[in-house]
Amino acid sequence: MYRHCIGSEDCLSGRLHSVFALLIAILPVSVIHAASNPDPSRVVVLANSSDRDSVNLANHYARTRNIPQKNLVLLSAPRTEEVGWVEFSRQIFNPLRESLIDRELMDGRFGNNEDAFGRRFFVPLSSSVEYLVVCRGIPLRLKNEVSKFSAEQLKQIPVIYRTTTGSVDTELALLTTANHSPLGWVSNPLFKRKKPDSLSLESVVKVSRLDGPTQETSMRLVDLAIVGEKAVYGRAYVDSGGPHKLGNQWMGAVAKRLEIDGFEVDMDHSPKLFNAGQRFDAPLFYFGWHSYHMQGPFARRDIRFPPGAMIFHIHSFSAQSLRTDSRYWAGPLIQRGVTATIGNVSEPYLHLTHHLPLLLEGLLEGKCLADSAYYALPSLGWQAILLGDPLYRPAIAHSISPSLKIDQEFDPFHPEQYGIIRRIKVLYQKGAGSEGYHLGRSYLTQKYGLPLALSLIRLGSDQTHSDGGTTLLLPVIAYHPKGFQEVAPMIQAAKLLYKAGRTRDYKRILKNIATLRNLPPELNEQMP
Repeated sequence: MYRHCIGSEDCLSGRLHSVFALLIAILPVSVIHAASNPDPSRVVVLANSSDRDSVNLANHYARTRNIPQKNLVLLSAPRTEEVGWVEFSRQIFNPLRESLIDRELMDGRFGNNEDAFGRRFFVPLSSSVEYLVVCRGIPLRLKNEVSKFSAEQLKQIPVIYRTTTGSVDTELALLTTANHSPLGWVSNPLFKRKKPDSLSLESVVKVSRLDGPTQETSMRLVDLAIVGEKAVYGRAYVDSGGPHKLGNQWMGAVAKRLEIDGFEVDMDHSPKLFNAGQRFDAPLFYFGWHSYHMQGPFARRDIRFPPGAMIFHIHSFSAQSLRTDSRYWAGPLIQRGVTATIGNVSEPYLHLTHHLPLLLEGLLEGKCLADSAYYALPSLGWQAILLGDPLYRPAIAHSISPSLKIDQEFDPFHPEQYGIIRRIKVLYQKGAGSEGYHLGRSYLTQKYGLPLALSLIRLGSDQTHSDGGTTLLLPVIAYHPKGFQEVAPMIQAAKLLYKAGRTRDYKRILKNIATLRNLPPELNEQMP
């Protein structure tokens, strides 16, 4: 491994169908490739012994994932987000190697010399460490100390890679690599490798970070992952329209794959991002790029993400700092309740950051978060970070078989309906649209859902009566929305009722929407 220099109907009151028959109809969308659960004994947790919150976070994660106590490493480290190379090497990199050797989790030989960046000469021999969890309190990024290289050394690589700035995490991914240069980047031997050989696996430690603006939000990453492993429900949103062809190709590929897997996908092709007036209910997946700071629905502090949400926005400085809930992307996303995201601490160049179609591919095929991320990342020792529980395996396969528990409260936006929508979409794709349509109608007689009703009207309009299927919308006319994310689908319902001549019902919905305060100004553009 060495440094490189080169640069995704029957009406609602009809007879109830049996729950058993309904569940039989809901079979998995696809066969997920077999993927073994990661071995907790191969997970190391790193925390700052000088930071009580960091230690508490590490202990919480270790207990939750049954990580052996000997795999918990506490080091006294700087508490700043940025750290110099010598500090990093002497207080984190070298001691971590030494600790892993002492605990017989790694084997290698140290030399007597230390380079200009404080790193001891090292020959790796073997390692059982597959994942490293970096806890809040460990520095985030490394300083640019390119002046330590001679002019002759700098000439060996292109100007754009002449920096030692990078993420601490992707440097730690090189713990089992011998004496790599801090300058530029290292090729990731796991990139695009579905079945990497044992040597490649041992040469990379897959690093993920539990971090965010606050200790509470960092702890929540662990708990949300556990919920997401039981079931995940929601829609997908893809933001294209960026300045480079490659990025837009990624977004097109991501949208196509999500559609194939049964997800409802809203895709924006404009140069601007999704705005707060567009539909944005249950964002389980989001893929986007080209915005420096969060915009649109993301910028709102009352935005809600379903448990297990995976939100990926590419920007050069999306993770320049994690100690903010308003600037960049990574920190604010964690603050608002996402379960997993990625980021860059500095300019990575598009081709060297996470390839989003590969990241999605890994997740949909049953890989855990860290395996998916490192399958999609070409560069190590560079700018990327991964935020979330590395062992998180979202329950995408069986999440299309929702529970039919009937809640006391009428909730037209309950999460389980999104699983039904996925199944219906797959049936339509297989030419079994009639089966899918009646499946949805049957479900609605038992547990109403507005997004499901809208999907049925859109997908099965040729099978509905002269009312255009709008009887499906009637249960929601007296509903008062609880947040801005519910308003856009309700406006869609109002427009359909107006078109069908149901003026009174249309006006009732608009009146109920008006009771919600602090609506985004962009929603006025959507009003009929």
